[in-house]
Parts: sequence; structure tokens; C-alpha cells
Amino acid sequence: MQYSDDNIDFLYNIIVAGDSGVGKSSLINRFVRNDFRLHTKPTIGVDFSSKDISYDGKRILGKIWDTAGQERFQAITPSFYRGAHGAMIVFDLSNRNTFEKVEDKWISQLRKYGEPNCIIILVGNKSDLVDQRQISVEEASQFAQKHGAYYMETSALNASNVELAFSTLMQNIYNNKPLHPVVVDPVNPPLTVVPPPVTFDPTKPPATPATNQPNKCQC
Repeated sequence: MQYSDDNIDFLYNIIVAGDSGVGKSSLINRFVRNDFRLHTKPTIGVDFSSKDISYDGKRILGKIWDTAGQERFQAITPSFYRGAHGAMIVFDLSNRNTFEKVEDKWISQLRKYGEPNCIIILVGNKSDLVDQRQISVEEASQFAQKHGAYYMETSALNASNVELAFSTLMQNIYNNKPLHPVVVDPVNPPLTVVPPPVTFDPTKPPATPATNQPNKCQC
């Protein structure tokens, strides 16, 4: 949608959904403020943030809705699917249960309550936990292809692909073109995102974080 602010050309509503603890708030905090906190409290209801990007000579503002993943707040979430131009559905690469809920719960809710042309990006977070990976790139990318979504792997802890994931979603809302599955190597992401899959070697460690952190976190 076009926006009235002189400095912003377009404004898009983006909902971030997924199970509690997958790192939704940490991803948003990293994207909006370039900040990371190892210990975060679960989102209560819905939180709101915003950030703009430059693309195709335009300033695009993303209004980002951080939804609670806990069951007791599920009655609130559907109202935020309505009117969302894009959705980022997040799962934890080290927790298969969060991936298995993507289709039955999060995509199901989005299809039921959201707009039919809502752009989706599936995000596997915590790519820094290399030794604890439970979902392969191939499995996740095939799943994303099945649902007409992009797939990208991120780490809020070391900032890998976080900005790229949000920018890709906002750019494709702007373009409003049919999606093709994309796999991005979290070690060496390309400068621009293109449809052909990128070969991923899960044995290669991601970029080293600035500080040593415990393996298990809510990032």
C-alpha cells in the first residue's frame, strides 16, 4: 500500500509467526536494532516494530508484528493475519517439533485467516547450532516449494541472513511476483537473492559470533 509520509513510498504489514522459543523476537530485534540478547522473555500477545529499506528507488516501510507462539495467546493471532501483506514463518533448526508444526498450525492459520496473495518466507533460525541441526536444507526447501514460499536460514545470534530475509520478503511484496524457492548458504550468502538453489554444506561452520555464547538459547 502507498504511504502518505513524504519519506516513505510504500508501507507493508508483516506478521512473524512460529512456535514459542524459535527466535522470532530475536530476529526482529536484530533486524530493527542490530541488537541481540541471549535471554529474552516470551512475547505476550503481539509486539510491534518497524524498519524501512531502499529498493528500486523507493523507500519501503515494514510494520512488523511479532506474535506470541504460546497456545494461550492463539486467539489473538488470527486478527493480525488479516491485512498482512507478507508473513515470515519461523522454526528452530535444532528442534524438529517446531518445523513439523509449520504446516499443520502456522501455514494452516495463515491460509484460513490471511489474505490469499500474502507473500510467505519460511525461515529456519539458529543456523549457528550446526551440531544440533535436525532439519536438512533439502527437506526445508522442498517444503517451502510445496507451499510457494521462499526458504532461508538465519541466526539472530551472529546476524547471518537476518537482514536479507526481511529485505527479501519486503522486496517480493513490492514486486508481487510468483515466488520460487530459494536456499541461501548461511556461511556465504549471495549479494542478491535469485531463484536457483544454492548448494549448502551443513558441515561448514557459520560465521563466528562476536562473543562466546552457550549453545542453547532463545535466539
